[in-house]
Formats: sequence, structure tokens, C-alpha cells
Amino acid sequence: MIHSQRRFSNHCAERQRIRSAVPGVDLTRSEHYALECRPSGKTAVSGGSLEQDFNVGGAYLKSASQRPSEPAILVEDGAISHGELASASISMARHMRRLGVGWNSTVALRSDDLVVVLAGLFATALLGARWINGDANTDLMRRAGVTLALDTDPDPATQLSGSVLVDARWGQPPKGAQTTEPPVFPGYGSPDDIWMIGKTSGTTGTPKLVGLSPRVVSLRNQENFRRFARPGVRIAGLFPFGTGPFLSRAISCLVAGGQIVTSIDPDRWVAQKVDLVFGSPRQIEAVLGARVLPDRLPLVQLSGGTAPESQVRHLLRSFEVVANGYGSTEGFNCLAVNHTLAEDGTIRRQTVVNNALVQIVDGEDRPLPVGAEGIVRISNAHLASGYIDAPAASAAAFRDGWFYPGDLGRWTEHGDFEVTGRVNDQFNLGGVKLNAVLLDHTMQSVAGIEDAICFMLPREGQPDRLSAMVAISPEYAAPDVLGEVRIALMRLAGKPAVPERFLQVDRPPRTPTGKPDRQACVAMVQAARARRRETVALGFHPGRTTDWTT
Repeated sequence: MIHSQRRFSNHCAERQRIRSAVPGVDLTRSEHYALECRPSGKTAVSGGSLEQDFNVGGAYLKSASQRPSEPAILVEDGAISHGELASASISMARHMRRLGVGWNSTVALRSDDLVVVLAGLFATALLGARWINGDANTDLMRRAGVTLALDTDPDPATQLSGSVLVDARWGQPPKGAQTTEPPVFPGYGSPDDIWMIGKTSGTTGTPKLVGLSPRVVSLRNQENFRRFARPGVRIAGLFPFGTGPFLSRAISCLVAGGQIVTSIDPDRWVAQKVDLVFGSPRQIEAVLGARVLPDRLPLVQLSGGTAPESQVRHLLRSFEVVANGYGSTEGFNCLAVNHTLAEDGTIRRQTVVNNALVQIVDGEDRPLPVGAEGIVRISNAHLASGYIDAPAASAAAFRDGWFYPGDLGRWTEHGDFEVTGRVNDQFNLGGVKLNAVLLDHTMQSVAGIEDAICFMLPREGQPDRLSAMVAISPEYAAPDVLGEVRIALMRLAGKPAVPERFLQVDRPPRTPTGKPDRQACVAMVQAARARRRETVALGFHPGRTTDWTT
């Protein structure tokens, strides 16, 4: 889902009050803050001479002190400077500490205000605490060990359970706080403590929690720095503010002295000369549509799914480079397949591996030759160490310095990397194994199909049934389109590849990063079955309506 600009406009007045109330910390002075000495002997010295370089909160304050008046966040109605954002981070850290946040704390923060999201994130780093994006899923928050929930939603009925409201008062020092001396913060005792807790998509089951240490995040920052086009880079992202794909780039951008453009209006990207736009293929398509930008921007990064060639070709009219990224919370951005337009109109592809090893192996971990499909595994210097409170899942995914993301893929003879499916997305139908991602792509290649996701629908006392949710363009006749889909699937793998049910929807469910959410497809059908009092015609075989409650 694409987050709306409303997330800023709704909080605009409140944000202005918070900003005006920030207690004027002079970031041009070297003594603007300090990090304490730790009992372990690992020290961080006050006055900006920072030894705890792995502490990203401290690194940002140091960077902001060098450019306090320069813009950090560009919004529709103006800008928030690096000095203001750093001051907000210090203020939030003071309030969190007053609420008992420290080394053994986990803070869940939910907000649609980017200033609050980033200031709260940096504040937890200054305090040596853990951070997770706030979620209404109370079981997930319990598993993360949340000790304090914060929310900017003023409505108690919709706030996170048991949360503390973050409002304009957080822009002022807490009552009784010492403000005559620079604030002192503890930082982390070890670069391998957990700082950020990420959430996997959960498309194959219960979402897993991934702990990222200050060291890992710092190393990932260094990787991002190398990919930025220039100092002071400007970026614009379509992922929700609190998600890993957004924060990974945002943190690196700010520490590097860059600027975040919050607008999702492509005309604003051009006017503000954005260097990097990023989002899932679905998000980019929804925002840009058939438009072509008047001036080509340098780069668009697509993640969360592979864009079809038709979309890549269209985007190359608006961007100099279209990059299909491959990565995860656990393994970071391992590689990108960069697309550029040659003078003769052909698309050139180049796979760039980002300081990582990406291998294709068989079930015994033996490397496979070029062209062979197999299991993908990744190794780099900034892998996550494992999952939180999930030893079995950690043992399966993290082995001998490798991370196994659960993807199937291959290296082509031309040196290109291709994801061909998921290990768990292999459907076994009457002895015929079918790859779900390949089925999706085949359906999506048919004219009139806007999106399509296949899934296995459980049936009590009967074998699971291959089904598909499809979004059909209103310009096409649905029976004709579905007929062409059946033909394409028959050509691919015969009759077993053709779903028994096609369920027509406005938009098949996808995760925030754009990946097919097959479990959500199943849940939608099961919910409709449970209701039974209403029959929704979401799709049909030619000549009859399909009741998706059957």
C-alpha cells in the first residue's frame, strides 16, 4: 500500500509546534551532547569527538552539527533542518529516559510523522535501547519484548495498546530536566547489541523478528554511501516511514548530510532534483502510471518484486537507470540488476553485486553451474545474526556464515541474476511441481491483466485447490482475458497449471514491500466463506459467475 501525503498534512500543525518548542540545542558547538563511558571500558567521548562510531544516533548528531541550517526533510510546506531534527532527537531521548528507557528497554514507536519516526529512532540509539516500528499486533509486540509503546495518534480508541502519547510536550525538556549542561547519553555497551528490530513479511507464516546491531546498521550505511550519487543526496521513497526499506536509505541519507523528499508527487521529484526514487514495482506504477517525467531523473530503485520488461522500458523514459534490487532485512541489498537504454532503443542489463557473495546451490549446499536453478544463499559482512526467540528458524536460515532467504534462482550465461521462485512456493499438483512465481508472471503477461497472484486454497476433506486472484483492466472483457490466461498457462505447464478458480478483485493482496501475500488471499476467501450471508462475485469462468465462498 502506498502511504499518502496525508501522513504529513494531518500532523503539520502539530509538527510545527513541536519544532518551535525544541529547546535550541546549539549544534554548531562541539559540546552539544555527550555519550557516557561504559562499564565494559568501551568509551564514547563527549564534545563530538566520537569514538562510538557504530552508534548511528551519535553519528547523526555529529553530522548534523556540521550542517545545522541545511534541510534534512523537504515537505510540501517547507523544510526541517538537520539542526531541528537533531534537536528533536535529543528532546525525545530526554523524554524516553524520563520514562525509564535504557539498555534493557525496547521501544515500539508508531507515527506517520517522519520527524517523530526518525527522532525517535535516533533517540533509542543514544540511550542504548532497542527500537521496533509500532504494530497493533500485540503478540508481535510481546515477542519483541516491548517495554514502552509510543504513539502520535491522539485518539485513545485507536492508539497502540498501553501506549504513551507523543505530542508537542515532547519538544520541550521534561519537567525538572537539567538544561544548563549538555545532555549525556549512555549509548550501547557493545556494537553487537540489538538496536533495530525488523519484521519479515510473514507471507509464509508468522512474521519473524530480525535483530540488527549498531555495527550491522553502520556497515550497511557504508554500503549505501558508496551507492549515493553525490554528497547531499536527495531521496524520495514510497515505502511507509517505519519500514526497513525506507529507514535503511533514510538513515544513510541523513548521516551523509543528504535530504529526504516526502512528496509522492513525481512533479515535485523533478522540481527538487531528486537523485534516487525507490519503491516496489506496484507502488511506482500506482504513482507514475503512464506519465513520463519532463526531465529524466538519475535512478529509480525497485525492490520487493521484479518489474516486468514493459514497466522497465516505460520507466527508462523518466529515469536514466532502472535498478531491480535484490535483498532482505536479514541480508541487506545484495545486488541490483541495472537497466539502461541503448542508443538503438534496446535495454541493456548489468548485474552489480554489492560486496556480497550470491551463490546458487543444491539441497546439499553444492554450488550449481551457470544456468541451473537452485537455492539462493548470501554472504556478506553485514548479515543479521539471526531471528529473535526463533532458534529453529535461525538455524535453518543462517548457516556457516550464509543466509538462505528461501528463494530459488539462477545465474544466466550473460552474468545476470534471476529469481525464479520461492522454495516454499512450489506447488505439487498430482505429482507435477509448479512454481508459484512463474505462474504469477505468466498470468501478468496477458493483455488486460493488471495483477495476478496464485495460491493454494485449503478444502476440508479434499485436496487443496489451485486458485488465483486477478485484477482485470476495465477496458477488457473479463471472459476473453481469462480465456487467454488459461491458454498461456496451458502452454507453460499443461492442465495442472490452470487454476480451478479465478477470483476477480480490484487489487490482489501484497505485502508493504510489494511481494505476493498468498496467505492473505487464502484469508480473504476463508473470511467470505465464514460470512456466507453475502456472495461477492470476484471473478468467474466464462459463462458463469464464480461464488468465492464455495
